[in-house]
Amino acid sequence: MNAEDKFHLDADFRQNISDMLEEIDRMKSYLHQSSWDLILSKLEQMEKELEILMTLFQESKGK
Repeated sequence: MNAEDKFHLDADFRQNISDMLEEIDRMKSYLHQSSWDLILSKLEQMEKELEILMTLFQESKGK
Protein backbone atom coordinates (compact mmCIF):
# COMPACT_ATOMS: atom_id res chain seq x y z
CA MET A 1 0.00 0.00 0.00
CA ASN A 2 1.49 3.33 -1.01
CA ALA A 3 1.46 6.56 1.01
CA GLU A 4 -1.48 7.99 -0.92
CA ASP A 5 -3.60 4.90 -0.21
CA LYS A 6 -2.71 5.10 3.47
CA PHE A 7 -3.61 8.79 3.53
CA HIS A 8 -7.04 8.07 2.04
CA LEU A 9 -7.53 5.12 4.40
CA ASP A 10 -6.65 7.32 7.40
CA ALA A 11 -8.98 10.07 6.18
CA ASP A 12 -11.78 7.55 5.67
CA PHE A 13 -11.20 6.13 9.16
CA ARG A 14 -11.34 9.59 10.75
CA GLN A 15 -14.44 10.50 8.75
CA ASN A 16 -16.20 7.27 9.73
CA ILE A 17 -15.52 7.88 13.41
CA SER A 18 -16.60 11.50 13.08
CA ASP A 19 -19.83 10.42 11.35
CA MET A 20 -20.49 7.85 14.07
CA LEU A 21 -19.97 10.45 16.80
CA GLU A 22 -22.39 12.82 15.06
CA GLU A 23 -24.97 10.04 14.78
CA ILE A 24 -24.55 9.26 18.48
CA ASP A 25 -25.14 12.93 19.30
CA ARG A 26 -28.34 12.91 17.24
CA MET A 27 -29.50 9.71 18.94
CA LYS A 28 -28.65 11.09 22.38
CA SER A 29 -30.66 14.22 21.68
CA TYR A 30 -33.66 12.13 20.67
CA LEU A 31 -33.26 9.84 23.65
CA HIS A 32 -33.02 12.76 26.06
CA GLN A 33 -36.41 13.80 24.80
CA SER A 34 -37.72 10.24 25.16
CA SER A 35 -35.85 9.60 28.45
CA TRP A 36 -34.58 6.13 27.62
CA ASP A 37 -31.93 6.20 30.29
CA LEU A 38 -30.44 2.76 29.74
CA ILE A 39 -29.98 3.22 26.02
CA LEU A 40 -28.69 6.74 26.54
CA SER A 41 -26.13 5.45 29.02
CA LYS A 42 -24.93 2.81 26.56
CA LEU A 43 -24.62 5.39 23.77
CA GLU A 44 -22.58 7.66 26.02
CA GLN A 45 -20.28 4.73 26.80
CA MET A 46 -19.90 3.99 23.08
CA GLU A 47 -19.17 7.65 22.40
CA LYS A 48 -16.39 7.67 25.01
CA GLU A 49 -14.91 4.49 23.54
CA LEU A 50 -14.94 5.98 20.03
CA GLU A 51 -13.25 9.14 21.30
CA ILE A 52 -10.56 7.00 22.95
CA LEU A 53 -10.08 5.06 19.71
CA MET A 54 -9.76 8.29 17.76
CA THR A 55 -7.18 9.60 20.25
CA LEU A 56 -5.18 6.38 20.07
CA PHE A 57 -5.35 6.44 16.28
CA GLN A 58 -4.12 10.03 16.15
CA GLU A 59 -1.31 9.27 18.62
CA SER A 60 -0.23 6.25 16.58
CA LYS A 61 -0.03 8.43 13.48
CA GLY A 62 2.24 10.86 15.31
CA LYS A 63 4.87 8.20 16.02
